[in-house]
Amino acid sequence: MNSVKAESRIANAMRIMEYNIGEDISISDIADRLNVSTHHFHRDFLSRVGETPASYLRRIRLDTAAQNLRWTEISVGAIAYTLGYQSQASFTRAFTARFGETPNSYRRRFGRASRPDPKQGASAGVSIREVERFHLLARRYVGPLDRVRVNWEDFMDKVPAALMRPGKTLYVGRLHDDPLITPPSQTRYDCAITISDEFPGLDDEAARQGLYSTHTYAGRYACLAFGGPSTQVEAGYRDVIEASFGRGQLAGEHPAMEIHSIPRSHQEPEDLSFDILLPVY
Repeated sequence: MNSVKAESRIANAMRIMEYNIGEDISISDIADRLNVSTHHFHRDFLSRVGETPASYLRRIRLDTAAQNLRWTEISVGAIAYTLGYQSQASFTRAFTARFGETPNSYRRRFGRASRPDPKQGASAGVSIREVERFHLLARRYVGPLDRVRVNWEDFMDKVPAALMRPGKTLYVGRLHDDPLITPPSQTRYDCAITISDEFPGLDDEAARQGLYSTHTYAGRYACLAFGGPSTQVEAGYRDVIEASFGRGQLAGEHPAMEIHSIPRSHQEPEDLSFDILLPVY
């Protein structure tokens, strides 16, 4: 298996697990879908991701649980059920092993009830609106968010020139993890561009470049037009979250998005401009 194909298959495996996060899916099932042996898949995933497929699936389930406990009012039992645990007791054991405390204790410390009222002005500029579905060509990156600009540079070097539509293409970042929960080295971020559904030969071209096609969630988002230095991006996300809480909204299970008219790699780090979109119920 060459390096590009291996990278593409690992990205596909990660998406399969993410899309089926609450399902009873086995590692051998995933290997079969990727047309590789379970042994080969396990070895390749470990060498490229730094954890086994089973460990990765278990971790993203628990990190998703922590996000729900921190940012929503979904019951512990419902969180356990939607993430595929056979019982609340088994979920509690797994959660405690990862975070050092029970789900209920974690929620008391970090959940909505533990947070002060939204700071004055946090909701300024934040709106709740329906956002259409985008068809994307994307590439998965895993690592610290201070490498986002470097990731965008790498991604733009791999995008086929035929997909560039001046004035029409949007550049989309997708953040899957909360930096308050997931370690920097394991944070998932996708660089992507919008593409036409009718583009011919997309799958073959994407495979050659180690890219993949996907769609965003169509629905309600809390939105903020961010402008400022890269050091303030996290604060922008927090403002969107606080404003959402202030309006009684709950964060959804889909990735947060950043919508750029100019890719991050082509913007000055001290003068970024893009929209932050957080899915809400």
